[in-house]
Amino acid sequence: LSSDQTSLTGMRDAINGANAGVTASIIKVSDGSFRLSMSANKTGSDNAVATIAVTGDSTLQGIVGFDASASSNVMTQSVAAQNAKLTVNNVAIENSSNQISDALEGITLNLTAKTVGDETLTITKDTSKSSSAISAWVDAYNTLLDQFNTLTKFTKVDTNSDAQDSS
Repeated sequence: LSSDQTSLTGMRDAINGANAGVTASIIKVSDGSFRLSMSANKTGSDNAVATIAVTGDSTLQGIVGFDASASSNVMTQSVAAQNAKLTVNNVAIENSSNQISDALEGITLNLTAKTVGDETLTITKDTSKSSSAISAWVDAYNTLLDQFNTLTKFTKVDTNSDAQDSS
């Protein structure tokens, strides 16, 4: 890091600019107290941050270095990476994302909060829109048929009358 990147803001910007698979942010803990927080860009336990290393600057490595397998680190892990776990129709499902689109065909589940007990999700077909669309189509078709019948109506001409005015 250059000298202008050694502040908390500078480190955050340098980390985010490095496209290293993590996003750094600054959290205000209290007045005058701030912390650097880093989160993996991808979710799930397979994408947990295992190490954060700074090469060429042992002082900075001592400040932001992290090794998940080490017993002591200056930086600590506050939330362990984990997969979303749910049960659908008594089938256990585990997914690295909270958006699950492959558990039920044609259905995407967006998990927004952890629950303690069971949750019930009822999925029904909404036939009202298709029913009203079909009714509207039938009405339009019948109107069209009425118009065709009016325009193509055959009126028999009396052959004994003079079709043209003889005056």
